[in-house]
Amino acid sequence: MKTKFLLLSLLISSQSFSQLFNGNFETWSAPDLSYWEWTCNAYSFNDAPTGGGDWCIEVEGGNLQGCFPGFAYQKLPTVVSGQPYILSGWAKTVSLAGIYFGSINNGIIDIQAGDTTSSTNWTYLSSSSQFTLGPGDTAVVLLHGGTSTGPILVNSYFDLITLVEDISAVPRLDHPNPITISPSPFTTEAIISTETNLIDANLAVYNLLGEIVMTQHHLFGKSITLHRDNLPEGIYVVELFESGKVFSIGRMMVAGE
Repeated sequence: MKTKFLLLSLLISSQSFSQLFNGNFETWSAPDLSYWEWTCNAYSFNDAPTGGGDWCIEVEGGNLQGCFPGFAYQKLPTVVSGQPYILSGWAKTVSLAGIYFGSINNGIIDIQAGDTTSSTNWTYLSSSSQFTLGPGDTAVVLLHGGTSTGPILVNSYFDLITLVEDISAVPRLDHPNPITISPSPFTTEAIISTETNLIDANLAVYNLLGEIVMTQHHLFGKSITLHRDNLPEGIYVVELFESGKVFSIGRMMVAGE
């Protein structure tokens, strides 16, 4: 019992849960732009800041006489509106480069909080904020390659991009509400029960790597049915959020099929 509680405590006390894939733009020292999309052009470039391996992403800036704006971006369909995150990474440019929180809806990109640099040397950028999402919006991390007005293109370079959940910024209840998850372990579905009514709550399930693997939104009442779907066998952490606060935290086990 002590071992189980210690494991859960270590997971919860960690400041960051990884949300972003392939933020170093390489796999086994080979260039890789998987999970990323772009509005104009983007390329693998053989350069990196200290600790960044061999490769980075080169993002073509927007041109007011051609393709505009110039972004590389990654969609984050599991991210919840209003949850605090820390976005960070390295960049260099001959223009004005930036990393931003944002959203996308039917191809229209909305830029939110971020950090910028105009340095030609690798510069560390960081922004603590949240995604503001409306109906139909999907959260995105944006890498802005800069802007030019004439025939000459400007490009910017990015590496070691991370997005982590800022647990320290989430207000927690003084007396967390206990939850029961039954059965545990389960094979197809489990029932999450609370002692008090949920009012428009959100649920997130994390694996042992700290990655969000399942979410549910707009939850009401004292009972939630959680379907296994494609979750592998293992141990998971469940967090319930209500009114911007952590309502409760629990641990569940998924059995082999």
